[in-house]
Amino acid sequence: MSDGDLSQGLRVSTGNFDTVNDDNPGGGSSAPGFAPSQLGKKVKVAADSVLNFSLTENRLPGTLQYVRSLSTDTQLPTLGALAFWNDRTNFIASTAVASATVENFAGIWLGSYPNSGKYGFIKIAEDGGKALVSFAGSTPAAGEIAQAQTGSNVATRVTAGTDIKGYSFGVIETAKGGTGSYGADAVVVSLRAPVSA
Repeated sequence: MSDGDLSQGLRVSTGNFDTVNDDNPGGGSSAPGFAPSQLGKKVKVAADSVLNFSLTENRLPGTLQYVRSLSTDTQLPTLGALAFWNDRTNFIASTAVASATVENFAGIWLGSYPNSGKYGFIKIAEDGGKALVSFAGSTPAAGEIAQAQTGSNVATRVTAGTDIKGYSFGVIETAKGGTGSYGADAVVVSLRAPVSA
């Protein structure tokens, strides 16, 4: 089993991190796949090396993790939706609201892949990264806190200085207004491991 350490040796079957939709780890039509050991591995992309994304808006630095989407998920990932661990040990992430607890926050989906039961990448909350994030309710503003809450796969915003009732995972850098392009409302900066309030 993978230990989740940072690795630059990951196979990106489509050439773009946000379109990977592998049947088996690393791609391939039959088990064990082309790279069975890469499940759970992480890769860091820097500001000057973020060209491997199909959407220009996704070209943000940060840490990505290769995960499997829960096979029984009926709601597909969308750009900016929050991902939650269904099985942390086996790196299975879910979009389902039923899996959404602050303790199980895994990261942020990069788009509409991977499909249920398939393998692909999420952006994880680690220092120095940025990600497009979808928000519930009113439009977030720069300087507010982004947080995950139990029972929702979209983030909520908290005004700085307000009592936080969930897990904060970053600071909002730029509000996009309305629902924003591609359904994401803001760029979150200074991503970090979730902090419980």
